[in-house]
Amino acid sequence: MVGQSVGWYLLFLFSSGAVYIAKAFLPPGSQVHSITYTLIVFSIGFLTRPLGGWFFGHQGDKLGRRTMLLLTVLIFTIVGALIGLGPTFLQVGNWAILWLVFSSLLLGFALGGEWGGAFLLMTENVKEERKGFWSAFPQSTPGIGLLLGSVTYFALASAISANQMYDFGWRIPFLLCVPIGLVGLVIRYRVSETTAFQAVLANKKNGEEGTRSVGRLKDYRRHLLLGTLLVGSSGNIFFVGITLFPIVFELLKVVSVQWAQVGIGVYAMTDIVFVFIGGRLSDFKLSKFGRTISGRKSLVIASNIVFLCVVYPAFYSHSILSYLIFVMLFGVAHGLGYASVGLLISENLPTGLRYTGNSMMFQIGNAFISAPASFISVYLSSIAYALYPAYPVVFSFVAFGAITQLEETTVK
Repeated sequence: MVGQSVGWYLLFLFSSGAVYIAKAFLPPGSQVHSITYTLIVFSIGFLTRPLGGWFFGHQGDKLGRRTMLLLTVLIFTIVGALIGLGPTFLQVGNWAILWLVFSSLLLGFALGGEWGGAFLLMTENVKEERKGFWSAFPQSTPGIGLLLGSVTYFALASAISANQMYDFGWRIPFLLCVPIGLVGLVIRYRVSETTAFQAVLANKKNGEEGTRSVGRLKDYRRHLLLGTLLVGSSGNIFFVGITLFPIVFELLKVVSVQWAQVGIGVYAMTDIVFVFIGGRLSDFKLSKFGRTISGRKSLVIASNIVFLCVVYPAFYSHSILSYLIFVMLFGVAHGLGYASVGLLISENLPTGLRYTGNSMMFQIGNAFISAPASFISVYLSSIAYALYPAYPVVFSFVAFGAITQLEETTVK
């Protein structure tokens, strides 16, 4: 959790501190343009996430999960230092922009390998009957990282002057990654390899399978496609809650920037709570009307149903109170199914393929389906306001189709 939280915290600092980063690393000009370019640099990091997923996943299926996770948290620590100590545009000119782009690409590369390994480090070490609950711990970290990023900047802005924030204060949240990252390194160094991977290494035949993991993924193409669609749908719900919905309400002058940040904090706290609720519920089968409904799949279905029920009322209810209520409901929708998504895409792959497979599904789904959601939604809104949430709505229906085709994992 410490290692993953650092990675997500760094990622969300780009958006929480976009106004400060733009001032430091980009040439003087319109604030709106500068912030837009900062968010573009932030998006560039998504390009290296699938590459990181392939590299760390492939090596992690050969050398072990723990070894790769030591490397990813080390990279997070380095990226925090690079940005926190980075030269400004006024000091080195365009080199500052290249410095920021390089840092974003490096962060994306490490994030690409972080989620899959951290998720497996937890779930390959616990008993089947409580695996959903334990999977909620790594799955809660995006909410934790988001909350930490917002709270850190809010606290600093309240403690020091605006000039001090632009001068040096914005660096502090990034530099905090260094001691936190070092703590993560110590913890991961002391954690043993997962029992599932140790069993693979102990068996010569399975050990050879693990070393050829990438070449064997083609046998699971159908699962990889369905899992990628499921991840993309879940990611859409997340980005609607933390990006699209707040931006739309800011543009409509319904909420101020400060209230938008409060809403994001509400979303993060709600998401964290419901990741744990959804994770625990996914450990049980549900019996109704004489039929047994499997736990993981039912939670993903419930997640998308909640989202579909609230998304259009949310965009047509224009008040601060409704904004806070609906942003909380988006947190409920995402949190309910997030632990189950991780288990569904991971557990139906053999151990020797699992790190590569779940990393590729997670990173491709996020990079190419959910990451463009905000941009596509804004474009669609230029045609008609009602089309703002159309893109994520379509993928929620796609998720219903994908979930019917995926095999359930073990539940009691």
